[in-house]
Amino acid sequence: MESTRQGVWGLIAAAAVVVGCKSEADKACEQLVKSTEVSLLSMNPTNQTSVASTLSDLNRTLAACEAVKSKQVPEIKTAIANVERHLTRVEKGEIKPPPPSPGVDELARLEKEGDADCPKGQGYQHPVLHKYIKCKGPVMVERSYDEVKSYFAKHRIAAATKGAMVRGEQAGVTYTFTFDQVGSQAAPTCLVLEAPQERKTNELIAFATNIDPAKVDATQPIPWRNSSIPVDVKQQGALQIITLGDCNKTSPMVERAQDPAPGASSAAPAGSTAPSAASSAPAGAAPAPH
Repeated sequence: MESTRQGVWGLIAAAAVVVGCKSEADKACEQLVKSTEVSLLSMNPTNQTSVASTLSDLNRTLAACEAVKSKQVPEIKTAIANVERHLTRVEKGEIKPPPPSPGVDELARLEKEGDADCPKGQGYQHPVLHKYIKCKGPVMVERSYDEVKSYFAKHRIAAATKGAMVRGEQAGVTYTFTFDQVGSQAAPTCLVLEAPQERKTNELIAFATNIDPAKVDATQPIPWRNSSIPVDVKQQGALQIITLGDCNKTSPMVERAQDPAPGASSAAPAGSTAPSAASSAPAGAAPAPH
């Protein structure tokens, strides 16, 4: 909604420079601009009715101001375009209201047991508890198809799916998960991270694996329980492309912690410690507060 907010301040700035004698039509335009400013600033961006009502107010203001050839018309049109785009996203379900605040029992459980819906090794400051909540869910590289989609949905991250591929962007990093099949209960065959080159490669890998970034060597396979995860890092313009696993294979890159292979250890990833990985996650990459 940043572009919409800019439209609001554009209207306010335009209104401030209106001087001189005004006709009744000019005054009507100016008054509608002022009331529309209030409508824009008080609009609930996740409520379709509220957004549609604000758009109606803007169109009414545009008609009045076009009639007097007001200099504010371009600003009004910009605000209309922004709100129209936003309304389309709301109607498509791309923008959803935040989940209701959890009850007392749920808050107590989160504080005591941690959050099973975000990757182990990460954490976030709870907006109600005002306490740090540790995550205890599957690590990014071992999440199933449905767990990835659920993670994106919970944190209101727009996700794209194509066959057995699920992609989403969080904190400027694009995560592309590829599975052996749609709805796979196994870990992905590969996970590709696309991030700006200024982001630290070892921290990006640490976020996906819950391995201490100090122990990550991006030129070597990443140790994982009784095996390892292939890693490949390439530069592409202003981006670095980090591939974990082998996208040409159909087998999962790791065994899931809850479903280890016969004889496999169920211990945490080699060299990993939850607090270390959490504290070194890429800036802004930790899950959004609930």
